[in-house]
Amino acid sequence: NPNAPPAAHIVDANGQDVTANVVGGTLGGLLTVRNTVLPSLQGDSQQAGALNQIAKQVADRVNQLLATGLDSAGNAGTPLFTYDASSGANTARSLAINPNITPATLAALDPGPPQVANGIALTLSNLGNSTAAGDTINGKSILDFLNAQTQVIGQQVANATSGQTVAQQSVTQAQALRTQQSGVSLDGEAIAVMDLQRGYQAVSKMITVIDG
Repeated sequence: NPNAPPAAHIVDANGQDVTANVVGGTLGGLLTVRNTVLPSLQGDSQQAGALNQIAKQVADRVNQLLATGLDSAGNAGTPLFTYDASSGANTARSLAINPNITPATLAALDPGPPQVANGIALTLSNLGNSTAAGDTINGKSILDFLNAQTQVIGQQVANATSGQTVAQQSVTQAQALRTQQSGVSLDGEAIAVMDLQRGYQAVSKMITVIDG
């Protein structure tokens, strides 16, 4: 996909790419979101992304249905949506309403036979739930595909929250262990100072006796 959002990289002071070495902490989490989570939704050079898949399927299918219908004057329908087809990762952001369409050119009449006055509109109203091969994304209806993506994002958020909790608990345990190993007892230090003082006094007396 040309002109897709690039991946983020981290380089050291010498300009060497060290992104692969950043696997944890806040920075590692940000890289995962930037280079994995977001591309799965908005696309990158290697994938279209779920949002672009949904936008393309809806736009293409609506335009196809309208093209098969007739407007009030009996003319072929006009496409409702336009988008930039040069890159699969640019569909959603470039999706727009065709500026040339008008209520009069909106095809609602199913050419049949039999002709149904609102046949196209009825088909469009069920597009989100349709499981017809031409209406689905990866074998799922449009709404089911959208719900699946929502569940994936929800699970990723839950996993990240759980990981943060475990990491924080590990830090707390490490800090407690460090305090336990290197902690200073004021009582013990006071006794040590008193012992040192007594030793100094004994040495002083010994020096006085020798001098005498």
